[in-house]
Amino acid sequence: MRARRGVLGVVITVAVAAAAPQAQAKIIEGRSVAAVKLGETRAGVRARLGRPTHSNAEAMTYAATGLSFHISNGRVDQMLSTSKREVTTKGIGIGASRAKLMRAYPTARCASGFFGPNTLYCLVFTHLHGQVSRTGFLFEPEAKGVSEIEVGDGPGNVQIGG
Repeated sequence: MRARRGVLGVVITVAVAAAAPQAQAKIIEGRSVAAVKLGETRAGVRARLGRPTHSNAEAMTYAATGLSFHISNGRVDQMLSTSKREVTTKGIGIGASRAKLMRAYPTARCASGFFGPNTLYCLVFTHLHGQVSRTGFLFEPEAKGVSEIEVGDGPGNVQIGG
């Protein structure tokens, strides 16, 4: 009977550990950042995150947390994170190396120079409700790793194949 309890404990521990990265992730590729989903209303963002630091007809910015949301037709169509607290479901966050990104997302498509000399921008494509959505990762030389993570198809999202 003791051997069974030990095996069951190991199985439960492994199951919980396997679920942990998804549960801890605050960026769901092609879908959400900090529990704010693409398509959410301005009121929905405010209900989740409180009063923004800056807000106008097209954007809501939360400077203290490094989050920005682009608004089009009253709904979020693009999200940007520079927060070290936000990571993707595969553990990629601000400061992650290109090698780590490519191990986590081997199908990512990358191009250089879109945001200035020596920058690199990589896109991961996600299918959501029959549509393709994008998650972008910006590498800037001074950041020595990912400097921004962008989710959605707003005006700042670069097109790299797909």
